[in-house]
Amino acid sequence: MLLRASVSLKAGLCRCQSACVILLWSLILIAADECNAYVFTRIVDSGVMAPGGTANYLHFGHISTDGKDIAFWSVNSNGIRGAYRTLNGSVELIADGNMPIPTGSGNFQEFGPPYVQGNKVVFAGGISSTSMLFINEGNHTTRLLGDPVMLSGTFQTITRFNDISFVGDDIGISVQGDAGGDGVFLIVDGSLELVADDATGIPGGSGNFFGFQEVSNYGSNIAFTAIGPVIGRPDRNGLYAYRNGSIELIANNATPVPQASVNLFQGFNNPIMQGSTVYFMGQYINGVGQGIFRDDGSGIVPEITTAPVTFPFGGGGRFTSLSLVGADDDNLVVNGFDTLVPGAESVYLRYNGQWHVVIRDNDIIDGVMVVDIKNVAFDGDMIALALKMADGSEAIYTVVVPEPASVAITILGGLIVIRRR
Repeated sequence: MLLRASVSLKAGLCRCQSACVILLWSLILIAADECNAYVFTRIVDSGVMAPGGTANYLHFGHISTDGKDIAFWSVNSNGIRGAYRTLNGSVELIADGNMPIPTGSGNFQEFGPPYVQGNKVVFAGGISSTSMLFINEGNHTTRLLGDPVMLSGTFQTITRFNDISFVGDDIGISVQGDAGGDGVFLIVDGSLELVADDATGIPGGSGNFFGFQEVSNYGSNIAFTAIGPVIGRPDRNGLYAYRNGSIELIANNATPVPQASVNLFQGFNNPIMQGSTVYFMGQYINGVGQGIFRDDGSGIVPEITTAPVTFPFGGGGRFTSLSLVGADDDNLVVNGFDTLVPGAESVYLRYNGQWHVVIRDNDIIDGVMVVDIKNVAFDGDMIALALKMADGSEAIYTVVVPEPASVAITILGGLIVIRRR
């Protein structure tokens, strides 16, 4: 058992005004016990003026982290949307609706989720849709994609980015074209490489791919989900990996679920590529059965599922819903629901082989109850969360993933120890 550190954290939160500078607090010794006394650092909250504007943050959306910094989407009290990031202890504006689109016409109006890696942030944006891809580096935003690309044998203008993945300097994208084409691409060393489109044959099936949804890359390896009408075609819905220059089937609707082989997979979400290993969420039994699985090229292995036998917290409970947030080495962050606290969405962490509950709906942070876990991100030793509180406010917090023993951690911003009701 880990010992709880006797740390009193009664100081009020720093509210980031104007430039949103995050103050550096002292070095503090933090420990967690079985009750998961995680330390939450408030990065920014609604009611605080957003940098580069004349209005306060109102709502927060998608967030991402590279293990050190975060990027997030927000809309302010004037209804202006924007993308922001943390860097060197402050929150900075990347782009918002008051800024002109680089090498385009008009101002930004639509933003896709921003993805951060070091001093770079990649995001999709545009006027009426997220039809162009941008990269921000050193307070300078440039357009990466916006010109027609080859899809299904013809040049098509991208009308939508279904999903983006950004790891290191490499980018994975899933797109739709104006002539009905769909495709998955890699951008490696600045070069655009087609991985698959709807003129590409389906490995382990017949005919061509029909459409694509989620992607996750790690260097030049990329995992992606494919979709299509499934009546008589269970091969059209599936999870695939592009590894070592070729596409291979991980699973489709004709693949038996490991340890539940009387059932077939019915859906795939949240692929995460780590090296050459793919983690993913799989559904079966009409969505009632769910699990987190991995495939390293030698077969599918279940990590946790909604079956009671895999529930790590005892008490005769089980998971009722699971969604994979992120994977780093063998550490996982998952959000979902369980029968121990029915109806309360939770964030779970597997760290060094041990499962923990990081936060649940109805937990208390800084004296206010959490009513909605809006978005979660994980990479390295950091979990980032966008939360809605019972008083109507919203905030973004980070949690430094603890070692399994007391560890000295430098914390930025306001420090809050969570407590359960």
